[in-house]
Amino acid sequence: MGSKFIQRKIRRQGKWFLVFSISLLVMILFSPAQSQQPQADLVFTNAKIWTGDVQHSRAEAVAIQNGKFIKVGTDWQFIY
Repeated sequence: MGSKFIQRKIRRQGKWFLVFSISLLVMILFSPAQSQQPQADLVFTNAKIWTGDVQHSRAEAVAIQNGKFIKVGTDWQFIY
């Protein structure tokens, strides 16, 4: 009687372990890698930047790579 209970418990734990392992593998494979983002030569944050764009005329941070702006936005967008 006791051995059947233990066998069922082990099977149940094995199923949860399998589900957890597959979920972890999927999360790792489909998560964006940090290395895919372009690396900037210069980053300016905590600034008052006028962009010249009518809809988005102000920015707080910019990233520059090879003399070109690769990202313009708020400090929050750069930190997180």
